[in-house]
Amino acid sequence: MRMLPATCATIKVELHRRLSSHAVRQLVPRRFHSQLPWSDLASGETATLILKHKRKEIVASATVQELLASVGDLEERFRIVVAANLTRDAAELLAANGFLVPRNTHPASTNHSTAFSQRVHYSRTDQPKGRDIADWTTANKLLGYLDPVRRHFAIFDLPNGSYVQCLGGKKALTVEARVYGPGGRFTHWVFGKGLLCGLQTQVGSSAGVVTVDRTQVLQIRDARLIIRQFLETNTFPAQYHKQDVTERFVEEDTRS
Repeated sequence: MRMLPATCATIKVELHRRLSSHAVRQLVPRRFHSQLPWSDLASGETATLILKHKRKEIVASATVQELLASVGDLEERFRIVVAANLTRDAAELLAANGFLVPRNTHPASTNHSTAFSQRVHYSRTDQPKGRDIADWTTANKLLGYLDPVRRHFAIFDLPNGSYVQCLGGKKALTVEARVYGPGGRFTHWVFGKGLLCGLQTQVGSSAGVVTVDRTQVLQIRDARLIIRQFLETNTFPAQYHKQDVTERFVEEDTRS
């Protein structure tokens, strides 16, 4: 067990590594047991975070971001977090990083939205010039306008040229991101659920289509999780597979 720092000094965080299903049963309160996939946890590859704090104290996304940075990369296949009074934003951030968050550990909603730490420029099919936006609440609302015919494309740009984009409709879309590093070099990713299956399909409509692996056909909820974490932390949710397709664009530059 490790004790980890948190934004609020009154919150104590315990990290338990490589737990067996028996150890998870002993650690996690019984009221959450019905929500846990016990057949999967039998492998002994479970990491569990326990957040302890005052009963009425709210755990917001800023605290969770610092916590995830302290935890770092976890090797365990399964991850669980137990906490009271997580905001919805905080719970969604944990879920985006592969943690199972029992449903009754967080309140129904929060209206708090933290401003982005850097400029974010939004554009879409019918607004090619776009505009700068200040926070996730605005970005989330704009994603709600995604439509496979009229507004099939949305992109969020950062000052260094990096961007994340989605194409399609709310029920079927694809998400890509390009991240620039030192020397102007970039890596281009396509996101999916699990390893590639090798079966291709098209996403989009007559307004524009792309061909992707079937595992890369996502929904608006997935786009929101991926885009939000990138815009707020410059990282991507661990639960999504990233296919590196940088060579496609390097080859295009070479031919041109």
